[in-house]
Amino acid sequence: LDQLNWVVQEALRLSSPIYGKAMKAASDITLSDGFKISKGTTVYPNNGVLGVSENIWANPGEFIPDRFNEESKYYKLPDGSKRESVAWLAFGAGQRKCMGSNFSMYFVQMGLIYFVHLFDIELEKEPSKGFFYWLNDKDYSAKVK
Repeated sequence: LDQLNWVVQEALRLSSPIYGKAMKAASDITLSDGFKISKGTTVYPNNGVLGVSENIWANPGEFIPDRFNEESKYYKLPDGSKRESVAWLAFGAGQRKCMGSNFSMYFVQMGLIYFVHLFDIELEKEPSKGFFYWLNDKDYSAKVK
């Protein structure tokens, strides 16, 4: 089930169910480019941008479920350093992480298992490549038997 979990996580990375949640900085922070955030400042991390950032993900526009496999070369940042757990925020993080995240992941996985088991799916035309291809290419369809 690990691979199925990675597939769902990768799908959520590319198409986040939430696009951010306002938070307050717990301490003064200076970012690597020198930008300063004072304690108490409201920050709004944008999950949609985090999910396709070239600073966090190698080949961010590609569907690569191995990004969530700790043994994969894609598990780390593109420069080879450790990726922070907050780079993937489909359900938030920390003490305010969605308490239904485990149930949601299980529910989606079981639905996907049943869907793939019960139906034969065949794309009638290959979708276009690139960022947000699911929004740009309106001319694709699938046969479901």
